[in-house]
This record gives sequence, structure tokens and C-alpha cells, in this order.
Amino acid sequence: MAKPSKPSPDFPLFAHGNGQWAKKAKGRLRYFGPWDDPQAALERYLGNDTQAQNGSQQAVSRQEIVPDVPRPVKNHGKKPSKPYHEFPLFPHASGRWAKKIRGKTHFFGPWRDPHQALSRYLAEKEDIESGRPVPASVRPGDTLTVKKMVAAYLEAKKLSVECGDMTRRTLYEYKTYGTRMIKVFGANTPVERLGPRDFQRLRADLQKTHKSLFTIQGDIPKIKVYFSWAERQGYINRVPRYGDAMLRPSRAALERERSQQPVHVYTAEQLQKALVAAGPTMKAMILLGVNCGFGNTDCASLTEEKTDLEGGWVTLPRRKTGIKDRRINNCRDYWGWAI
Repeated sequence: MAKPSKPSPDFPLFAHGNGQWAKKAKGRLRYFGPWDDPQAALERYLGNDTQAQNGSQQAVSRQEIVPDVPRPVKNHGKKPSKPYHEFPLFPHASGRWAKKIRGKTHFFGPWRDPHQALSRYLAEKEDIESGRPVPASVRPGDTLTVKKMVAAYLEAKKLSVECGDMTRRTLYEYKTYGTRMIKVFGANTPVERLGPRDFQRLRADLQKTHKSLFTIQGDIPKIKVYFSWAERQGYINRVPRYGDAMLRPSRAALERERSQQPVHVYTAEQLQKALVAAGPTMKAMILLGVNCGFGNTDCASLTEEKTDLEGGWVTLPRRKTGIKDRRINNCRDYWGWAI
């Protein structure tokens, strides 16, 4: 199995060949957690870092650092009874609740949580009985990792694109935010273990490329929508504690930044020079942009059906809101009045 890369460039641990994150201190190698949970390993390292550097305590043994994650291992203890007589699952010798469907035994969760196992069984029963593959992105009872959350959200929003509730461009923007969260948080980090320190690292990573406060203001709600969606779907019990890092910039800070930006105003003389140099198509786009507030997409989506050349009107719904009452009068009349 190939060693994983560090979740972030400043991650202080390295992937050891025994399957754990490790750090060498005072000439001794110490282990802090398995590869598939770098966040827990980092928290353990930060909690024991001072002691390890000073050599005041011995290194934690490898057996102690393995987290209590339910695994389908052989359990020689006494099998539990069913929670009630009609409970559809049976306790398998592997320590999990199971059900034989279509001649094959399927497992749904550890003995200690029969209700969660039942929820997973009910969610997957129809797919298993019909022979369809069970979606692997997020299943009831599984630990929701950052990677699973991003994959499940994007998969769900594909339907919104097909229905016209969301544009492909918007979906692509959400995908870039999801990719960034996977990079900063770590793909296998449980969502419910994220805290303010994690979102501080995400905010710092955003500010490396998004310098403007206005851009940051738009980034924050698009990141939070992942977690609020996961809570609505029942994948997590609550959204993480974001801390101050996910607060939007204050209005005063935004106004200060706005006041420092140069004012982009074109004079009538500059626009007239542009119109003289432009061809017929570009000239029409300049007039639409100046007089009607059209952007690139508006100009590209303008068709003959949306124009009334005789009456001099353009009727073009807004792309995001779908408002149809955006009617623009004859551009030439506006242009003559403007200059």
C-alpha cells in the first residue's frame, strides 16, 4: 500500500511504513495514529508534543494509539440478544449485526449499536434485494469523512443541475471549495471532529489566493452550505463549531477596502473611441453593457426571440433569480441621452 501524502505542507508528522503517522523527537521515533485518520494523529501529537520534546514521559506505545474504531474482528464474547422479537437482524460471530439476503450475508453495524445497524439495513434493503449496488458515498452508520461529505453533496446537486435549479458553473464552484476542504482538512478526517482550529487553517488557505475581503465574504457561505446540508440529511448530528475564522468580514472593513480601490469610470470620449474601433458585434455588446448592465453571459444568451427590434425592447430574465421582468428599452435612445 502506497504511503499517503501529508494533508497539508505544514503537517508536522510523516507517514511511517508501519501504517501510522510518526515523529522523531530526542532521537526516538514516536507514533501518533493510523494513516486513515491524520487529524486525530495531529491532535494527539499536539497534546503530547511538549512532553515528547522534553523527554519527561516515555513514548506512547503503538497499542495505545490505535483509536477505538469498530472493526469486523472475531469476537469470542457472548452474542447479544435481539433488542426486540421482530428485530430483522441477527448477531453474527464477527461482532456485527447481519442479514442474509439473496443467499449472501450482509453486515450493517457492530453489536453495541443495534439501532444504527437497523437504520442502515432499512436504507440499503431495497437496493440489496433488487440486486442494485448500494451507493458508497455515505451510508447510515458510517463515519462521515470530509471526502465522503463532498462526494455526497456534489452527487446530490447533480440532480439540481438537471432540473435547472442550479447552473453547472455554480456546481463547479462548489466543487472547487470541496477540493480545497479535502486538501486542508484531510480526506479521511471525520466531519464531526472539525473545530475552530481547522477552520482557521482553511481561512488562511483561502487568503493565499483570495486576497479581497469581498471574495472571502462570498467564500464563507459556500463552504458552510456543505455542513448545513449534511446536517439536514442526517449524516451528522450538528454542524461543526466554526469559530471566528468563518465570520464574514465586517461592513466597516468592506467599506475601507472599497474606498482604497480605484474607481473604474469610463468617460464619454473613451466610449466613443471604443465604438469607432469596434466591429458591429462588439459595438452592440458595448452598448448593451453600458446602457443595460449586460455582462458576458447576458450577451451570449441573447437571442432573437428575446428582442423586439421594432419596438426597441429587450426582455431577458436574470440567470440566477429567473426574474422575467427585466425589460430594457432601445439602446440607441439611451446612448443618445447618455452622451
